[in-house]
Amino acid sequence: MIVALAPVSGGHFNPAITVGLWVTKRVGTLQAVLYCATQLAGAIAAGYILVALLPEATWRPVSLGATDLATDFTRMNGMLIEGLATFLVTFVFFACMSDVASGTRPSGGIAVGLIVALDVLFVQPFTGASMNPARTFGPALAAHHWLNHGVYWVGPLFGGVVGAVAYEYLFVSESES
Repeated sequence: MIVALAPVSGGHFNPAITVGLWVTKRVGTLQAVLYCATQLAGAIAAGYILVALLPEATWRPVSLGATDLATDFTRMNGMLIEGLATFLVTFVFFACMSDVASGTRPSGGIAVGLIVALDVLFVQPFTGASMNPARTFGPALAAHHWLNHGVYWVGPLFGGVVGAVAYEYLFVSESES
């Protein structure tokens, strides 16, 4: 979907990346707000579609896949690990999908997918590996599961901003911005 929709929307489905794009002035304020609203609306629709399609006995025990922290894993640790994972996703997204010098490359979607998969392998046991506030919000709203919900906004948004700013600072020259 990233590659397929990159020519239309830039291929970002994550408010953390959108906020990173906004902070680095790659999208305007109105555009960022509209992207985030659309991302949240898509996540809400997906959550309620799953509620409509799946028997409650199937999704209720797992809260429709809503993310949560592992037992004895603190909120601070959750925010830090979600932030680090989102930093990696955002940094790779910026390098492969939105680099001013090289432009969008179809292989960029593969690179972003691979870093998400790697993050999931390492982070999922601790936080559920959301890395995306919209991904967490949709199921949480549909399943009414708000436990530790702030972790999945603070960590990813912080990681997204730091990843975007780090990429800009390290790899984008003044003449390109």
